[in-house]
Amino acid sequence: MNSPLGKPDSGIEFPEQLPCGPKSEPAPRPRKKRGVSRDIRAITAGPRSGARDAWRTRMNPCCAASVSTSPPHCAGPIRLLRCGVALLERIPYSALALLPRAAMATVFWNSAQTKLANWDTTIELFTDEYKVPVLSPDFAAHLALGIELSTPVLLVLGLFTRGAALVMLCMTAFIEIFVYPQAWPTHIQWAAMLMFLISRGPGTLSVDHFLARRFGKRPDAASRPIG
Repeated sequence: MNSPLGKPDSGIEFPEQLPCGPKSEPAPRPRKKRGVSRDIRAITAGPRSGARDAWRTRMNPCCAASVSTSPPHCAGPIRLLRCGVALLERIPYSALALLPRAAMATVFWNSAQTKLANWDTTIELFTDEYKVPVLSPDFAAHLALGIELSTPVLLVLGLFTRGAALVMLCMTAFIEIFVYPQAWPTHIQWAAMLMFLISRGPGTLSVDHFLARRFGKRPDAASRPIG
């Protein structure tokens, strides 16, 4: 039988019949939990590049020198220097604060003992040599003795440390201005140690720190250990 176009049916190719209804899609594949595998790889691989260097430095400050870009001939000395600096920076402030506390307490305590050893000579010095303005020699001698006996005890105990150091600093300035101006090399050393204590406090090895923790107050920044 011929087709309507006049060509035999056998010469026409028809596409396959499309199925009726919507085409079914294949089920989606389950997605892998990539986060877990990444975590496992991160754990097994360890810290990377810069993170690894920071991790080593945090665990051991002496390792900081190993990640430096120093020349080969300088690596040894520079590494030793950096290790030494890192160890020095780990010294707690409380241990450092003991030195100026003990030094200034010794200076003022010895001065008080000298005055007590010969009180008559002390009065003569305040009358003829020291010549303290405004105050009478007897009152000035007793005032100086009281300061030199009380403030060293407070410094050693770490009790009212900032106040005691401030009183010592005022007395040092008074001596420098009115009594012995030529002794400024010694007085400036005293002032440096006293200002150190006034600004940073006595540290954790002190009654001040104990009282601050006992009564729930925030300890001074210097009372917290460094490092």
